[in-house]
Amino acid sequence: VVSSVGSGQVIARTGRYRWAIVSGPVVMASGFAVLSSLDTGSSHGTATLAMILLGLGLGLVIQNLLLVVQNEVPSRELGIATSGIQFFRTTGGTIGVSVMGALVTAGLPAGAAAGALAGGSGVSAARTDLADALHPVFVLGLPVMAIALVLVLLIPEHPLRRSVREPEGDPSHPAGVAA
Repeated sequence: VVSSVGSGQVIARTGRYRWAIVSGPVVMASGFAVLSSLDTGSSHGTATLAMILLGLGLGLVIQNLLLVVQNEVPSRELGIATSGIQFFRTTGGTIGVSVMGALVTAGLPAGAAAGALAGGSGVSAARTDLADALHPVFVLGLPVMAIALVLVLLIPEHPLRRSVREPEGDPSHPAGVAA
């Protein structure tokens, strides 16, 4: 929330958004790197730092990519562009969570939950099993962020619109062409 609101304020004042969408995947990758280094002996502070980095990077990307799309479409198409972004974001999140969950589940040994319920050393073993199962998920986040960085680098920066309506008769926007 902090980076989303903060970057939004800077973008509103400067009209420049590229810095946010390019730095977001880099910050998220650093969060994934820290998460991938965690093990059962890692401190709560290290885990918290990793999650904060991941959240800061996500805040730089999520709303600002929506802004980029809304900035590029004619005002008469804002609704469909916004709903399209939301649809693909929801679909991608669903697929991503399913794939990551399947990776974690595949990495857990059979009976890991039963060992945790037994108590004693079973809890410690279950924690180790879970840490080992989570590791590939966080490692997978690194190349995903590299791909995201390459893709956002391909997005050109255009001046930020200051109004929703195009001027009447503006031939550069199909919605502005006089009927």
